[in-house]
Amino acid sequence: MPAKPETVSSLYLEACLLANTETQLGISPRPPFEVGHRKSLRAQAEKVANEARRLRGLDQTSLDTDKVWAARKAVAAAQKLLNAVNEFNNPPKDPEIIFKAIDAAIVALKALP
Repeated sequence: MPAKPETVSSLYLEACLLANTETQLGISPRPPFEVGHRKSLRAQAEKVANEARRLRGLDQTSLDTDKVWAARKAVAAAQKLLNAVNEFNNPPKDPEIIFKAIDAAIVALKALP
């Protein structure tokens, strides 16, 4: 079943927000990130942004609803972790947990044709 255009548009906006949030942390890292993570954060944020750009160019009527929702779920999970970092609200102590969550979001976005 094709995804609704509103759902795809929401995914696009959520992916852009994720890319922006990670870029900001790449500029001004907060714990658990350190200055040494800047390059990795910015590079990963660029991958998210590229997937958002690619999503914008896809034929929305050809996208599977389940895959779109899976991508939204992965993007939301990654954003939740970055929000915890920005709000100093008990973020994971290991930055690799966050990097892996964002990688999962990228994989889910790439799964969209």
